[in-house]
Amino acid sequence: MRIFTSSFKFSKGLDSTKFFVVSISRFPPRGFKGYRCYDFAPSADLLKSYKCGLSKDHYGVYYRRDVLDKVDVHYVFENLAKLACGRDIVLCCFEPAFEFCHRRLLARYVQERWGYTIEELC
Repeated sequence: MRIFTSSFKFSKGLDSTKFFVVSISRFPPRGFKGYRCYDFAPSADLLKSYKCGLSKDHYGVYYRRDVLDKVDVHYVFENLAKLACGRDIVLCCFEPAFEFCHRRLLARYVQERWGYTIEELC
């Protein structure tokens, strides 16, 4: 099993027998049929601040401090692995591939903290 990140738009075309698609957004798109994991979702206040001009650097600091440092990432991944039943996991949010977003901040955090690489699937 591997863990990837991707956009909701790209994930629509993935084979559900091979991929376990997981929303890590506070507000997944209407009709989203995958699993919803709010553990990695930014707060509504953080999203609002970013939309009102909070810099990417500050967003990253607050996301790490207020979300990632407070969640047991290892535990969440273990639970997702159980639910995935051997399929690769795809953590999704709205932003297009390689754009600034919290899923890429999460991937960087996991790599820095545990040395595990989470690639972008696009």
